[in-house]
Amino acid sequence: MPKRYTTAEAIRLAKSKGFSPLENYPGAKVRWKCIHTKCGSTVMITLNSVQNARKKIGTCASCADNAPTTEAAALRIMKSAGLKPLVKFPGYDEPWKSIHTKCGSTVRPRLHSIKAGGNGCRKCGFKQSAIKRTTKNEVAIAELRSAGFEPLEQFVGVRIGWKSRCLTCKRVSSPQLGSIRAGSGCQYCANNVRLLQDEAVVRMKKFGVTPLVPYKNAVTPWKSRCMTCGKVVSPKLNSVQSGQGACKYCSKVYVDPKEAIKFMIQRGVEPKEPYTNSITPWKCKCLKCARIVYPQYSSIKAGRGGCKYCAPTYISPIEAVRIMKKAGYIPLVPYTNSVTKWKSTHKKCGRTVEPAFNNIAQGAGGCKWCGEGGLDYSAPSYLYIVSHKEFGSLKVGISNDDARANRIAAHKRNGWKLHKSYKFRTGAQASDCETAILRHLRIKLQLGVHLSGNLMPQGGHTETVDGKEVTVLELTKIVDSYVKKIKKH
Repeated sequence: MPKRYTTAEAIRLAKSKGFSPLENYPGAKVRWKCIHTKCGSTVMITLNSVQNARKKIGTCASCADNAPTTEAAALRIMKSAGLKPLVKFPGYDEPWKSIHTKCGSTVRPRLHSIKAGGNGCRKCGFKQSAIKRTTKNEVAIAELRSAGFEPLEQFVGVRIGWKSRCLTCKRVSSPQLGSIRAGSGCQYCANNVRLLQDEAVVRMKKFGVTPLVPYKNAVTPWKSRCMTCGKVVSPKLNSVQSGQGACKYCSKVYVDPKEAIKFMIQRGVEPKEPYTNSITPWKCKCLKCARIVYPQYSSIKAGRGGCKYCAPTYISPIEAVRIMKKAGYIPLVPYTNSVTKWKSTHKKCGRTVEPAFNNIAQGAGGCKWCGEGGLDYSAPSYLYIVSHKEFGSLKVGISNDDARANRIAAHKRNGWKLHKSYKFRTGAQASDCETAILRHLRIKLQLGVHLSGNLMPQGGHTETVDGKEVTVLELTKIVDSYVKKIKKH
């Protein structure tokens, strides 16, 4: 329950908050006419509001930060802050052109910032804050000495060069205390200072090159002659000092265009355009067959031939087409290479297929529909699910009904048990279904191949999964769903 105040207690509390009552105490929640002793304004307060200091309620409305301010009151505030207005009062939050009487500067402070305690002059404010932040002389000297310097003059500021002597190289420099605090040290010890001509020449000779022109700076290419190969090079001093070789020829990084052309001719190809770099195809003429080729200089250096036409493994597009037609395939697009799928028509069945030329050249089948690769895609087929108790493995597989080797029988001879099989009108349907099931197991369920090839001499280990990660029942449901989709379409 709120405390009840007597009249004497209420008057004493109001005066302690800076208010002098002008009438009898009406109660803690009733507005009470008083004079604010600080500014002399007559105000209406409640005793409860005066006590609530946390919310800053009950203060004088005339002295509040957001209180309307007359021009006369504003002039008094500015004058007390050392400011002389030059124009009429523009408003509480507007810049007010004035002169700072302390330094004579023309400033434009806002009245609300002056009332909040600002001095109105940015220049003088910076000086005051700098004085507060200034490092004491003894602290600065201790920091400098801990960084390996001995001061030779009085400390001025953290951003001003401070003449000192390095205790390591004994040279004199002017580091800034701020830079030292950031981790910098002696510029001579770090090789960051401009060297004299004689000292720079000595350093370059130390790295095996003799300068031919005067020294400019560490980042400008410096024309010099290599003491080893005698060639003229232009290394940068800072690059040489950082560990890079002074001579690009001796470092075997740079290739002399003249030597590159000579080397290519030795390998049987004559360049027909200027040298660019070691990995860009270089237009050349084969000195054996006179054809235009584009070998890479790096490939020739690695020991490869310069002319693909003269290479024993090369086959011309015309020869490739001849071999394809002889094998019973009519190409529908130009020849690319031996490993890229080559869209063709199989003469035997008339279907469009995409065999790789190297498979045809080696005698392998190129048409899945004609069963040249093992499965006859046009013959009746089946899909099956088997499991191996000892291995703890499950497997799906496909085969033709009239296949010479019965796959299910082969698996049974090696300890596998048949759980379910599905009939398809063609091998293509069975293959599509098996592909969809394996994609579901490998990609969606993230199940890997469970067995290695040596555990399945009859073949088919790539279609196995771990029986602990998917049960026979779960696998059967997956297979059932895909079989229905395939047969429906």
